[in-house]
Amino acid sequence: ELWYIFGTLDRCWRKLDGRHHDLSKKMIKYWTNFAKTGDPNESGLSPWTPFTRDHMSEMYFTEETCHCRPVKNAGVIREIYLDE
Repeated sequence: ELWYIFGTLDRCWRKLDGRHHDLSKKMIKYWTNFAKTGDPNESGLSPWTPFTRDHMSEMYFTEETCHCRPVKNAGVIREIYLDE
């Protein structure tokens, strides 16, 4: 993940192609937007919804897509971390 977030794919020993660089650019946009404004979203990017007690979702990144999806084991998270 760090190779993507810091835009250092060219230093990676793995064989990466244009899809990986496109994904890296998207991830950098999300992180930069969040650092600047506290909101990772921007026009043209898939919406990243906040993680809340009532809406437990995570951003899922692949070379083909990125989108929010429900967190697996949300019940366990609620039980352990949210005292429900």
